[in-house]
Amino acid sequence: MKTRYIFAALAATLLLAGCFQDVHELDPSRNVGFVAPELSWANPADAGTDIHDLLVVVNSEEGAYSKHYSNVREFAREPLEVPAGESSILFLANAGEADGYQLSGLPATKFTMAEMFLYYPLLSALMGHNCYMGSAEVMVGKNEFEAPIAPLKPVLPRISLSMSNIPERARVSVVLSNAAASVRLNCGSKAGVEPASESLGNIELGDLDKGDIKTLVPPTVDGASTCDMTLSVTMPDGTKTVQLHAPRMDCGGEYSLSLDYKNLIIKMDVGSFIIENWDVEHSYDGRIYE
Repeated sequence: MKTRYIFAALAATLLLAGCFQDVHELDPSRNVGFVAPELSWANPADAGTDIHDLLVVVNSEEGAYSKHYSNVREFAREPLEVPAGESSILFLANAGEADGYQLSGLPATKFTMAEMFLYYPLLSALMGHNCYMGSAEVMVGKNEFEAPIAPLKPVLPRISLSMSNIPERARVSVVLSNAAASVRLNCGSKAGVEPASESLGNIELGDLDKGDIKTLVPPTVDGASTCDMTLSVTMPDGTKTVQLHAPRMDCGGEYSLSLDYKNLIIKMDVGSFIIENWDVEHSYDGRIYE
C-alpha cells in the first residue's frame, strides 16, 4: 500500500538536508533538540483531505506545550523545539469548534493524556467533518534533528446502513443507544484514541425507508461488547420495535450493515467479517429468540 505524505514531509526533508542550520543559530547552552514530523495518511483514501486546524502537543518529562496551526504549510515552516531526550508528540487535525468538536483537559503547563477528552456537542455538525489523530515517539539529542513519520487516522467511526424490501407504507427509523459521550486521547508508547465509558444516550440516525443512512457516529462505549440499535417499524396498523446487536464500533472504523425487511424479528444479532484493512461488513446471519 502506497502512503502519501502531506506537505510537511517535504519541509522535513529540506531541513534535514541542511537548510535548518542555514537559518537557525544553534544555542549550545540550551538542552533542546528539534523535530520536523512527516505527517502522512494511514489510509491512502484520505489523501487530499484539507487540514484547516491542527493541534500539536509535545509531552516530555521536562515539560509540555501545545501549539495550534491553521494549516500544514504553517506547521511546516518551523521545526518543533523539544527537550533533549524522549518526547511524545500528538497531532489532532480538524477538531476545532467550527467542525463541531470541543477539547478539554489540556492545561497550559501540564499535560496528562488521561485527562484529555474530545467531545462532539453538535452531532449534526459531524456529518462530513471527521477529525484525525496521529502521534510520534522521538529520542532527540541536544541540538540534533529528527523527522519521525506520524500517520493520521480518523477518530470517529463511519457507518453505512441499508435495508431492502421495505413495504411502500412502512417507516423504519434507526436509533443508536450506546455511543460514547466522548473519546479519550492518549499519547506515549500506547498512543491512540479510546471511547469513554459514559454513554451519550439515544441518537437518531435517520429513516431507512428514505434511503441508505451514511454518517459519522460516536464509537461504542468503552467496555461494551456490542453496538446496540433499535429499529422502529411503523405501519398503518401500529409500530413494532427490533432490538439489533452488532459488533461494537471502534474509533476510526468503517462499518456497513445490510438488512432485509423480510427477515426482521424482535431481536437480531449481527455477525461481521473484515474487508481488506479498512472496512467491516455486517450481515444478519441468524435468528435469536428470547
